[in-house]
Amino acid sequence: MHRNLVALDFKNNQHQLPACHDSPPLKSGTPSPGKSFPLRRQNSHAQETWQTLIEFQLKDFAARSQSIRARNPASGRHAKLWRNSSLSCYSAVMHVRSLIIPILIGGVIVWGAFNRDKTTSRVSGTIEADDARLASRYGGRVEKLFADEGATLTNGQPVAELSASELAPRRAALAAQFDELVKGPRVEEIAAAKKTWDALAAELDNAVTEAKRKQDLFSINATSDTERDAALTRARSLENQAAAAKARFDELVAGTRPEQIDRLRAQLREIDTQIAELRVAAPAACTLETLHVKLGDVVPPAGPIATIIYPTNLWLRIYIPEPWLARVATNGKVSLRVDGFPGEDFTGVIEQVNRKAEFTPRNVQTVDERVKQVFGVKIRLGDSVRLRPGMSADVIFQ
Repeated sequence: MHRNLVALDFKNNQHQLPACHDSPPLKSGTPSPGKSFPLRRQNSHAQETWQTLIEFQLKDFAARSQSIRARNPASGRHAKLWRNSSLSCYSAVMHVRSLIIPILIGGVIVWGAFNRDKTTSRVSGTIEADDARLASRYGGRVEKLFADEGATLTNGQPVAELSASELAPRRAALAAQFDELVKGPRVEEIAAAKKTWDALAAELDNAVTEAKRKQDLFSINATSDTERDAALTRARSLENQAAAAKARFDELVAGTRPEQIDRLRAQLREIDTQIAELRVAAPAACTLETLHVKLGDVVPPAGPIATIIYPTNLWLRIYIPEPWLARVATNGKVSLRVDGFPGEDFTGVIEQVNRKAEFTPRNVQTVDERVKQVFGVKIRLGDSVRLRPGMSADVIFQ
């Protein structure tokens, strides 16, 4: 007679108890097959499952026993044998139940804790890099291209050169004016101004003498007041002309005023800046990501010419829920992994934690809504030649 009291099929999630042979009715005090057994409140779902299973198996056991007894009434020895067999089956079921339920409950708890730690300690984001768009503040026609897309550029390396044909003549005119002012008036101009002043000074002397003579004649009534006034007016006019000629001579001798030289110098610097802006160069070590122009294109002022990225300035932005804030601190270190290098950890430093939450309802009413708040975190990755912008990364907080 088989003594396998319990058969468990864990693969198919089926638990079967073997059927026993005929047995007489159980003693008083022994639970009958139709009654349920009290279970501890360790896990409601496990309790209900096992209680239903045991009730089903005991009912089946009682039915089989009654059928066998009806066909072959047992003697006292047989009755005792079946009574002991039924008690052994019941004891085995209860023993197995007492062992399996705690194991299942413990496994569920450990599995939940492991998966909760696994999900809450990681968060995904996309690696990004600092980029810049190169442009000229002054428009022009693309005349030369010095680099191709994907090229590595050094500080000051040219990328493109524009052409503006009107700037060169304007600079030449300003440069000529500047040189003229710096050199000052010519010697011939100074000499001519000196002669003009001397001539007016001589005429002034004669006019003053004539006006004095007319005044004396008028005092003895030898001339009219009209002649006297005319002589005096001419003397005063020549005096003013002589003063102007002298000022002109002094101005030429002193040379050009410094303010005029400074004004033209500033205009020259402005046009030189415009010419320099026609040559677009890399501001630092970088990678040429995209060229937006072709040879012959006319670029407007501040129009984009190329996009560059700084591969040494990689960073990652992630979003964490509010309960994680206690685990995040500025300058803290984190580990991250990328699909391109499985099993290898990279290090990052938390550079910024946003002070304001995002993706939150305006009026938070419940705890469930409050925990949905997320805060942006920026992680600086440092210099890594293997990491590239656009890679997806999983951040692991240490």
